[in-house]
Amino acid sequence: MRRTIAAATVLLLLLSASSVVMADSDSDEEDQVLVHYQNALQARRAVRNLGGTVEDEFPFISVLAASIPVESRGDLQDRPHVNFVETDHKISAQTEITDAHGHVDLDDPGELWGILRVLGGETDVWKYVMGEGVSVAILDTGVYGHADLSLQDGFDAVNNGDTDEYGQGTAVAGVIAGDGDEFDPPSIAPLADLYDVRVMDADGEGRLAHALAGLEWAVRENVRVIHMGFELTGESEALELACEAAYDAGAFLVAGAGDRGENDGDVIYPAGLDWVTAVSASDEDNDIAEWSCTGQVDWIAPGVGITSTAADDDDGYWTLDGTALASAHAAGAVALLCSADFDLSNKDLWDVLAEKAEDLGLKDKEQGAGLIRVNEAVYEVVGETGTVEGRVSCDEDDEPIEDAGVRVAGTGISGTTDDEGEFLLEEVPVGEGTLVVTAEGYREKEVAFELEEEDEEIDVGDIYLDLRPEYDIGGYVYDRESEDGIEGATIRVRGTDIDAETEEDGYFEMTVPEGTWDLRASADGYESKTREVEVKEEDLAIVEFELRDKDEPEEVESEAAGRLLQRHVNLRARWVQAHVYPPRGSDYRVGDISDVKLEGVSASRLQPTGHRMLAFFDVVDLLDELEEGEEIEVTLTVVVDDTHYIVDDTVRVSAPGPHFGPDDDDGPGPPPHAGGR
Repeated sequence: MRRTIAAATVLLLLLSASSVVMADSDSDEEDQVLVHYQNALQARRAVRNLGGTVEDEFPFISVLAASIPVESRGDLQDRPHVNFVETDHKISAQTEITDAHGHVDLDDPGELWGILRVLGGETDVWKYVMGEGVSVAILDTGVYGHADLSLQDGFDAVNNGDTDEYGQGTAVAGVIAGDGDEFDPPSIAPLADLYDVRVMDADGEGRLAHALAGLEWAVRENVRVIHMGFELTGESEALELACEAAYDAGAFLVAGAGDRGENDGDVIYPAGLDWVTAVSASDEDNDIAEWSCTGQVDWIAPGVGITSTAADDDDGYWTLDGTALASAHAAGAVALLCSADFDLSNKDLWDVLAEKAEDLGLKDKEQGAGLIRVNEAVYEVVGETGTVEGRVSCDEDDEPIEDAGVRVAGTGISGTTDDEGEFLLEEVPVGEGTLVVTAEGYREKEVAFELEEEDEEIDVGDIYLDLRPEYDIGGYVYDRESEDGIEGATIRVRGTDIDAETEEDGYFEMTVPEGTWDLRASADGYESKTREVEVKEEDLAIVEFELRDKDEPEEVESEAAGRLLQRHVNLRARWVQAHVYPPRGSDYRVGDISDVKLEGVSASRLQPTGHRMLAFFDVVDLLDELEEGEEIEVTLTVVVDDTHYIVDDTVRVSAPGPHFGPDDDDGPGPPPHAGGR
C-alpha cells in the first residue's frame, strides 16, 4: 500500500499495556533480542543473571524475547545452551503509505478490477465454492469492524485496541473475505473465516516478537491461511524458524514481495523465505508496478488502484496501492481453492494455482508462475459435475411446497421449488454433498447425497419438511414502582412482524413460531425492556416485564460491565477508550447497550467488537483543569434498557509533552477517523 494515514491520537492508543513490552533496540543501555535456546529454564536464568528481563517466550520455535544490557549480549551468545542471539528488529506495514486515492463510491463494478481479474472476469466459480470453512489470519495493523467484514475472535500482540488506526489490515481483509452486499464481487472468498491478528500498532510498526507471537497463535489455532502484511528489511533466523513451523503445521503463508522496487528491488522478508509465497504487484494493464520488488517471486496479482474496505466510521471504501494488496488477492485465492478440497496439501495448492496462472509475458523475476487465475484452479479441482433433482413436500399432508429454497452446503449452488414442489440443481460437483432445504413456516432440513460420476443425474426423491409449530405466549407489563399493569404497551418479536398490545390490566397474548426470540416491551414514558424467550412447548409461556419511568433509571454498581483502556493519559490527550460488556449474569447482548457515558458525557462513538463494545470519549474538557501527576476518579456508565451499570475507575495525568490531537474542541470525531484520508 502507498498512502499516508494521519492518526490524531496515535500515542494515546499505545498507552495500553503491551504483551511484548520492549525498548527500542537502538537504546544506549539495553538491547532487544531474540534468543534461540536449547533449554528454556537455563536461557531465562542466563538473561536474568546478566541483568536482563524476559519479555515473552515462543515455545513452538524455542525462542524467547528479552531485554538485556548491551554489553551483555556477547556473554549471552557464548552460553552453551544458547544457539543464537539476534536483534529483535522493528517490523513495519509494507512500505510507508504515501499516495492517497481517497474514498470512492462503489457504483461501478470496474472499481473492483483486481478481484474480477483473479476470478477470470466472472463469479461462476462461486457456484462451487465461496471459501466457507477456511480460516484466514490477517497478521497486520488490525482489522476495523467494518460492516462488510465478519470477524472471528483473534489475537492482539501489541494491545492497541480493537480497531485499525493505520488502515492496511482492514483493506487486506476486505480483498480476501469482504462479504458486503453493496457490490459484486465483494471479495475473493467471501465466506472464509477472518481472524484479526494484530502485530503492528497505529503507526504501522511493531517488532519481530509481535510477529512471532502472531504466528504462534495462528499455529495453535490451526489457521489454514496466514497473510503477513509486515516487512523486515533484513534477515531473521527466528522468523524463518516460525514460518517453517507454521508451514509444517499445515498453514499456507502469503506475503507481498515489497514496495521498494525503485530502490534495490529484491524481495523482502518475510516474502523472501522458502516457506512463504511471495507475490508481486500488477496494474490494470498487466504490467509490473514500478515500485514492486522482484526476484524470487512466486506469483503476480493486482496491486495498483485496489478498492477495498476503509477503516472509518462510515463503513466506506478507499483505493490503495501495494504488494500487500496483491498478496491479499493471492491469500483469498488460496482460501477459495482450499474450500474446493480440504484435503489439498500446501504443495497441492501451490502447484494447481501455479499451473493455472496466466503468463503475462513478463520476466520470471517479475511475475513468477504468472497472474493468479483462481477460477481455473477451482474448476480443475472440482472436476466433474452432475445434476441433482427432487421434490419438497409438507410432511403433514404430502402437499408440494412452492418457493422452498434448496442449496448445496458450502457452495453457491441453489434453486427454488416450482408449484409442484420440484427443483433441479445443475453443475453440482461429483462426490458427497449436503442439500439444505428451507421454507417459510417449516423446519430446516439437511439431506445427504452422492454423485458418483460425471453427467450423472440423481433424484433424491421426496424431501418432507415438518411444519414449524406455533405456540401461544402471554404475559404482563407492569409499572416497576406501583406494580400496576400498563395498558397500551407494545410487545414486539424482534426480527418478525409479530406484535401485541396490552389490555387494561397489562396482560397480552401472541402466537409465536417455535424457537428462541427476543421480545421487547415499550410504553410511552417508560424505558423499553427486552427479554429472551424460548418457545418450545404447548403450555402457555408467561413473560413479565417491569418497566421503569424514563426519568428514574436504576443504578447498579458493576465493575464487570466495563473498564478504561487508558489509565495514564497526557494532559493534552483528546480521546480515551473503554471496553464495555453486557453485565454478567444478565441476558443482555452487546447490541442491547444503548449508551456509554464517562462522567455523564456520552461516548462519541460506539463500535461493537464481538462480545464487547469499544467506546470512544472526548476528554478535552475533563482534563482541562487538571495538573501534571494528578490522579482522578471517574465513573463509567453502561446503559442497557432501563438500568445504568456504574463502573468506578481512575485516570492518572502526565506532563503535556508533544501535542498529538487537534487544537480545537469540535474536531471531526474520535480516532481512528479524525481527519481526512
